[in-house]
Amino acid sequence: SPHELFGLLIFLVVAAATGSLAGRLREQANATRERADATQALYEFSGKLSAATKIDDVIWLLAAESAAIVKGKSIILLEQSHELSIAGGWPPEDTLATGDWAAARWAHRNGEPAGRLTDTMPSAIYQFRPLISSTGTVGVLGVTPGDEDEALPSATASALQSFADQAAIAIERTRLVEQAAEAATTAESERLRGALLSSISHDLR
Repeated sequence: SPHELFGLLIFLVVAAATGSLAGRLREQANATRERADATQALYEFSGKLSAATKIDDVIWLLAAESAAIVKGKSIILLEQSHELSIAGGWPPEDTLATGDWAAARWAHRNGEPAGRLTDTMPSAIYQFRPLISSTGTVGVLGVTPGDEDEALPSATASALQSFADQAAIAIERTRLVEQAAEAATTAESERLRGALLSSISHDLR
């Protein structure tokens, strides 16, 4: 009867509206969970990074945490004698494809992301982000998510960029500490050398 058809139409409209609302709520819940996970990962990374005293510790921590947050792989390249070289990765990796090397060098030279899911060399396996400190770009961080067909969620991408920024500062800090230690060792060696020469000169006189 007409009133039953009208009732059915109302039920269908309500069901469609409820389904759409439930879908949006589920998306919002997933986004909130991703932001919470990214924030927690960033908090833990910052705490661990503050305790890293050697550059190898910083590299290992950055590689492990970056791979974990993207649920995939990571690789770190640092500048050595004006050229990039592989410093570490998770899982450990010591080779890169030609396209990835090109994307890494472009990201390092221009200070912008390059590689997978970017406008620059998107065919690369890794997406590279520059490690920029106060003295310049010290290297690049490369990541490739476990699900290679999807882009990184915005919260994950933001946390990853924070990882790169903090790690660059930590790398610069550890290098300055190493340089200060070397300078102190050199100064002490020169002091001992001077004292020895002075003693020998006194004995000869």
